[in-house]
Amino acid sequence: MLAGGTTVGQPIARRPSITLRRTEVKMSKLAGAVFAIVVGGIGGACFYFLGLPLPWMMGSMILCIAAALSRLPISSPRIIRPPFAVILGVTLGSTFNYEVITAAAHWGSVFVAMIIFTVISTTLSYVYLRRIGKYDAPTAYYASVPGGIYDLTALGGEAGGDERRIALAQSTRIVLLVLFVPLLFRSIYGLSGGAVAPLSILSENWLVDVGLLVAAGVLGWPLARLIRLPNPPLMGPLLLSAAIHVGGLTQAAPPAVLVAAAQIVIGASIGGQFIGTAPGLVLSSMRHALVLFAPVMIVCALIAWPTAALSSVDLPIVILALAPGGMSEMSLIALALHAEVAVVSANQMLRMLCAHLFASTIFRRLVPRAANNP
Repeated sequence: MLAGGTTVGQPIARRPSITLRRTEVKMSKLAGAVFAIVVGGIGGACFYFLGLPLPWMMGSMILCIAAALSRLPISSPRIIRPPFAVILGVTLGSTFNYEVITAAAHWGSVFVAMIIFTVISTTLSYVYLRRIGKYDAPTAYYASVPGGIYDLTALGGEAGGDERRIALAQSTRIVLLVLFVPLLFRSIYGLSGGAVAPLSILSENWLVDVGLLVAAGVLGWPLARLIRLPNPPLMGPLLLSAAIHVGGLTQAAPPAVLVAAAQIVIGASIGGQFIGTAPGLVLSSMRHALVLFAPVMIVCALIAWPTAALSSVDLPIVILALAPGGMSEMSLIALALHAEVAVVSANQMLRMLCAHLFASTIFRRLVPRAANNP
């Protein structure tokens, strides 16, 4: 007789394996992510039929935020976002061509303006979140630096910051930009922002076009991982697609339906940041984001105005290039507004690279000096 009443030779009951449990958790998250995309698709369709700007991303984002705060069984579609980021990367890369590259000589002032604005807006946000928001130093810093939710949240966590607050601060800032920038541009400049562009342009050798686009996505992602670029599913295909289009190998772009699907997934991913968060924390983050939104965008406009004159780039494009949102979101706004996407993507890409390479170094060298003086 063994302990617990089991006789010798009698099979011992085994607990479910850890692998099985992990598989069940993954399947549950996958089901929740699929449900989130369904919810996002419904929201996008509603916004589309209402004629609202940037409908597929904005509608998906708003309805998924509502679902998250209502405790509906959705999960963040982050686990299935990468393939759609690949589609977006190939699409953004298709906006580059030889004429765009030759015009890039005039973008120098826009790049400089982006760096200046990023320093000012980060400093302004950091001081506010430290003094008024009472955030600790790493949380305030990484919540203030624009350049990608996931990378900065991870870096902030490694530095000892509150990952939930960082993710919420980054998300609420992007939510406000996605909500208000297209509406402002529609009212001031008459830009519609309702269509999904660009449409697929296939030549007679359409199989070659499709093959090149697929190759840009399939090869760009692992190559970007190999050279350690941030957000490899987006940046690798974007760069490879841009090279293919600048080289004149094709003028094709992914079809509008795939671009709309990518917008739905990205909108649902933003909404997914609010899953499992206490309403009080969401309201607090939204309040801080609203307080900061006006002064930050005023600074953005003040810097963009002379920059547009110096660079010969239209003012709305410069504002999108400087705006402290994510690369995907700002580029999609430019795409929907039929703006010069290449300028916006290039600037947002540069900022993402700078944040990836230098944000942690700047925090270690500069922020600790002020950390003891909240």
